[in-house]
Amino acid sequence: MGWRYAFLITAIPGVMIILLPFVRMPEPGESEKGSLEIADGKPATMLETLKHLATSPQFLFALAGNIAFAFAKGVMGDWSPTFLSRNHGFTTAIAAAIAAGVGTGGGILGGLTGGIIVRIFTKWNPHLLVSGISAFIAAGFAACFIFALQDNTAFVMGMLALSAYFSWFSNGAVISAIVESAPPKMRARTIGIAAVMSHLLGDAISPSIAGAMSDVTNLRVAMAVYPEALRIAGEVWIVGWIVLHTCARPKKYRLDGNEEEAIPLTN
Repeated sequence: MGWRYAFLITAIPGVMIILLPFVRMPEPGESEKGSLEIADGKPATMLETLKHLATSPQFLFALAGNIAFAFAKGVMGDWSPTFLSRNHGFTTAIAAAIAAGVGTGGGILGGLTGGIIVRIFTKWNPHLLVSGISAFIAAGFAACFIFALQDNTAFVMGMLALSAYFSWFSNGAVISAIVESAPPKMRARTIGIAAVMSHLLGDAISPSIAGAMSDVTNLRVAMAVYPEALRIAGEVWIVGWIVLHTCARPKKYRLDGNEEEAIPLTN
């Protein structure tokens, strides 16, 4: 069958996990009987969840930015090893190891830091603001990594690491925004919907688009999609935060399902 099939097979558990939220799953705060009831006593269905999310500005802004974010990470994940190999003289194996290590380390450290910041200022509902600012910072470092004029290995690696750190910094915050946009009875499906949409419209198609751009121009131009998509994600999240705090107070949901309004910064 060849070694490539091993990678295709490992995708199966991931697909199963993505589909799990569409199945009945217990929510935090549920009763011992496992009740998933809404106000009228009926279970929350997929249609009811979709109707709720379609009218939730926080979810829509968070999702739109997350699609752009996933688009960026798809380009970075697939093409950064090739970019490092072609433009900075690394072997394919070393380039792949660097990309994997930086992505993993940045994901862990960035996600933890973003989560802590959001937790500290949680009463002001800063999720989208934190995500937007960190995405802008990540876009700047990513642009330096791609268009570095000097072939300085330390500089290139530093820009790559910082772009990974700040890009994943935003991830934990925006996931929290998505989760808190729905009451507990709808959160499993909410996460499932957000994950499917982000992957289908983001990292599932961006590597092929970048590859086609590379064929027409060159890989450096194609890699520029990475910081550009991060910039778009940052703009969407910051605009969303401004809209939520000027036009309507963002709604958060406690474990009991009741709404809890965030405190505006003007208070």
